[in-house]
Amino acid sequence: MLKIFYSSLLFFIVLIYPLHAQDKEWVPRMSELELYDILSRAETFQKNYEFYRAMDLAQQAKRIAKYYENRSVLAKVYRIIGKSHEANGDFGKATESYTKAIENANFTENKDFKAQVYDDLAQLTLLQKVPTERTSFYYYKVIEYADSRQDTLTLFTTYNKIAQLYLVNNMFDKVFQALYENSKYVDKISIPEHITKFNYLNAYYYTKKRNQQKADYYIQKINSTEIPTGFEDLYKIRSLIYYENGNFQKAYTDLLTLSEFEKNKLTKEKLKEVNIANAKFEVENYKNNLEQIKEDIQKKDTELQQWKTSIFLSGLTLFMTFAFLISTYRSSFLRKKLNADLMEKNRQLYEAKEAAEQISKLKSQFVSTVSHELRTPLYGVIGLTELLRENPDSEKRDSYLESLRFSGNYLLALINDVLQLSKIESNEIQVETAPFKLKSLIDSIQSSLHNNKHKNNNNFHVYIDPKIDPIINGDSVRLSQILINLVGNALKFTKNGNVWVNVKIREKTAYNYLLRFEIKDDGVGIPKEKQSTIFDNFSQVKNHESEYQGTGLGLSIVKKLIKLFGSEIHLESAEGAGSCFSFELKVGRTKQKLINVGEETQKFEDVGTTTKLNILVVDDNKINQIVTKNILTKKSYTVTLCSDGTEAVDAAKENTYDLILMDLNMPVMGGIEATEIIREFDKRTPIIALTAVEEKEVVKKAKSIGMNDLIVKPYDTHVFYQTIIKNVNESKSIKMKS
Repeated sequence: MLKIFYSSLLFFIVLIYPLHAQDKEWVPRMSELELYDILSRAETFQKNYEFYRAMDLAQQAKRIAKYYENRSVLAKVYRIIGKSHEANGDFGKATESYTKAIENANFTENKDFKAQVYDDLAQLTLLQKVPTERTSFYYYKVIEYADSRQDTLTLFTTYNKIAQLYLVNNMFDKVFQALYENSKYVDKISIPEHITKFNYLNAYYYTKKRNQQKADYYIQKINSTEIPTGFEDLYKIRSLIYYENGNFQKAYTDLLTLSEFEKNKLTKEKLKEVNIANAKFEVENYKNNLEQIKEDIQKKDTELQQWKTSIFLSGLTLFMTFAFLISTYRSSFLRKKLNADLMEKNRQLYEAKEAAEQISKLKSQFVSTVSHELRTPLYGVIGLTELLRENPDSEKRDSYLESLRFSGNYLLALINDVLQLSKIESNEIQVETAPFKLKSLIDSIQSSLHNNKHKNNNNFHVYIDPKIDPIINGDSVRLSQILINLVGNALKFTKNGNVWVNVKIREKTAYNYLLRFEIKDDGVGIPKEKQSTIFDNFSQVKNHESEYQGTGLGLSIVKKLIKLFGSEIHLESAEGAGSCFSFELKVGRTKQKLINVGEETQKFEDVGTTTKLNILVVDDNKINQIVTKNILTKKSYTVTLCSDGTEAVDAAKENTYDLILMDLNMPVMGGIEATEIIREFDKRTPIIALTAVEEKEVVKKAKSIGMNDLIVKPYDTHVFYQTIIKNVNESKSIKMKS
């Protein structure tokens, strides 16, 4: 059948070609108003999916515009042609036509039109799934032209599109930049639907960044639970917000709603294709009528012309028949494809539902475990506090205070472990490389665990292969975390015994070592049935000698940290016969020499013992003020207290201080704003941030506005003093040089 079809089509072309071969192409005289009327009719046909009629008028307008060199009309013609190609799925020709539209528009001053075409190109790249950079390039071209015209609405809607593009691709730094830029225009926008989309994008961004306070702030700004018409993609964003917050039922409902909209969209696409087919039929029928009129006029000329007309009509009928058959087959194919797509969507939704139920179960288990681990030491804190109030007997007070301190340290360890685990699982931790001394690192670990060693009367043995360079390259911080957890466990589960730390060379090259670390003990050992789960979150081995069993996160963190290095941890143990944890790490070699021992052990001068410092403490929490003031007065420092940023600014203007300790989150005026104001009239006084938040964004913001350092609460007293000393000395050194 196809062979007959192509033969007939070829015959049809051969037949009608001589009838037009002698016609000369001519361009009619036409006013600019008539030309724009053609454009208007072409755009109307296009909106009604009558693409063939639109293309016919666009081609007519293109010939006339080229003849009169009307660049403005040519630009608009090429946009119409581009949209027609895009509708038919020919993205290559669509891109080519949009590009020509831009080239012709560059000869005009119509910046609004250029912005529209660049937006067309951006939407086209989304259909093609090209790299994000190209899509964002086109969007920023829209921004460039909209900004030059101060078109606030276009700027706002385009930044919304950019933010959504980066959110879908998990490029959160660029998401924040786009949302921040868009916040400048939100008060100038009067269309609620666009503001709703802006609020949803902010809510999802801060949900992903674990900043629930800001996420809730933007959710509350959304006036209605209904998604605006034309913004159905917000169902997916709202579903992701519900999912991140654990509301899996609502997330599932929004996914179903989105699926329904997509199904309706597919139905509309189907209708569009039917309209395209009808338009094509109407165009062919229109041509047929023209030819019929022409044949009627020439009917009396010769019998030969009548024969040609008859053959032409037969060929056209055959052509239309085959066109109808092809259209029917295509419709059937698309219907089957639509059904298959819907079945795939249902399968994905079912899998999402199963995953949501599993996550809900894990979340409940996590909350239950953490609640138990928090309540146990909190019970001790509250109970011991009551005992101290009721029984001030000095003999028991020291014992109660020691137990209270133990419970507080346990709570801090649990919170730090949970945060550490969260950072690892969200890929916020990266392995870094810097020179360090392996022996010094292990000695410092031994020193920090001194009390643990003596508590159970254990001996501590260290062996470091003498062939290892004194200074190596690696991530000393992560290695310290691994060894402290493993050595701490060995000391805790061993009594009147031995703990060994052995470091040996497995492989050696000119640039690297492959080192094997072994942490052994001859303690209680780990039962066989526990060894397969010992590295799971909150997994614990019972130790009836200990008041608390530990957070149950240490070994889980160790396993994940070692995995960051591209390695694995191994366990050999038997109940009553001790344990051996081992792992291998690749570290870099360095040509640096070990510095003189005298220089190495030289301590930084403690200015606190020789200098009376005048320090301003800014904190809205009265208890924190008391604690900080007492720690500082032990060093005979003079302390001035302020409860918010406004008081701090006034105090800094009226007095001279050696150092300012500034809390970040305070009422009236926060520490960030207060520091910015102080830095306008005082560039030199060191300002150290006091905060319980350790996020990178907070640290970066504090440094950018002029803070010298940051201390995370609760802090180690020794580290606290050293941070103060370092910053005061640096400030004095700068003053002396100037």
